[in-house]
Amino acid sequence: MKKIFIFIFLIMLGCSWLTGFYWHIIKSISFINLLDHWQQLVGSFLGALTPIGLFLINEEYQRRKKQKDHLILLEKSLVLAINNLAGIDKMLHIFFDTSINNLKNGIIADSAAGRYSVGQAFVPLSSTFSFDREIMWETTNSSYIENLKLDVFSTSQELPLLLQDISRQFDRTINLNTQVGIGKLNSPDMHNKIFLQNLDEFKIFLSKQIFEHNIPVYLKKLVSTLVALQKMNKLGLKKWRQTFPFKPPFSNDVSDKMTEYFKKEVDEYISNLQKDFTSKLSH
Repeated sequence: MKKIFIFIFLIMLGCSWLTGFYWHIIKSISFINLLDHWQQLVGSFLGALTPIGLFLINEEYQRRKKQKDHLILLEKSLVLAINNLAGIDKMLHIFFDTSINNLKNGIIADSAAGRYSVGQAFVPLSSTFSFDREIMWETTNSSYIENLKLDVFSTSQELPLLLQDISRQFDRTINLNTQVGIGKLNSPDMHNKIFLQNLDEFKIFLSKQIFEHNIPVYLKKLVSTLVALQKMNKLGLKKWRQTFPFKPPFSNDVSDKMTEYFKKEVDEYISNLQKDFTSKLSH
C-alpha cells in the first residue's frame, strides 16, 4: 500500500509540474503550438511513469503471492506436525502396552523360579517434526494467529527433549535394577517386587504426564492454530479484520474471545482426530 501511495504522489507531482509549465507555454506560443507541446509533454510524462507503475504493480503482486504461499506452507506444516504427533502417540502406547508388560511378565516368571530378574527393554526411537524457522518468523498479519504460531513453535522445540527425558528415565530405572540385582543386595523375591514397583511408577508417569497431558495439550495448540489459519485463508485478510475488528494492543481478553469463537470448531476437529490417536484427547 505504501508503494501505491508513492505512485499516486508522483502522478500528482507530475500533474502539478505540467500545470505550471502549461501556463508558462500559453504566454509565449500560439494555441496550435500549445496543443502540440501539450501532447508531447503528456506523452513523455506518461511514458516515464508507465514503467514505474508496472514495477509497483508487480511488486505488490509478488508480495501478495509470497504471503499466500507462506500461509499455504504453514497450513501444510501444521497438518504434518499433527500426523507426526499421532505416530509418536502410537509408538509410545505400543511401548507402554507391549514392551513394559512383556518385561513385567518376565519379572513375574523369574520371581516364581526364585531368580533375580535383570530384564531389558528400550524406548523406541522416533523422529519429531520440526517447523522451518523461516516459515515461523514470516508474518501472517494476524496478532492472534502469530501468538498461536509462536506457542506451537515453542512446544515443538520441547517435544524431542521430552522424548529424550522419557528414554533417560526408563534407562535409569532398568540400569539401577540391574546393578542391585547383580549385587544381590535383596532376596530375589524382594528385588523383583521393587523392580515391578519401579516399572509401575514409570507407567503412571507415562500415562499421567504424556498421554493425559503433553500429547493432548500440544495437539490442541496445533489444531487451534490450523483452524484459525484456515478461517483466515477462507475469508481473506480484509474480511478477517472486519470479522475480528480488535485493535492493538492484543490483550489476553481479546485472545480469550477469539479462542471461544473457534472453540466448537476446534473441539470437532480434535474429535475427528481421535481415531488416529490412542491417547484420549478430550476429558
